[in-house]
Amino acid sequence: MNITNNLPVFLEGLKIMAFGMGGIFIVLSLIFLAIKILLKVFPGK
Repeated sequence: MNITNNLPVFLEGLKIMAFGMGGIFIVLSLIFLAIKILLKVFPGK
């Protein structure tokens, strides 16, 4: 098993994982912002 051959694949996997986590974080913060805006637009619900 040659580590130097697997290194680019490993880095690609890390990049995809980091991108996925970042995407999830962005989606969650967008949902949070949407809820805050909805609560401001429709108070008392």
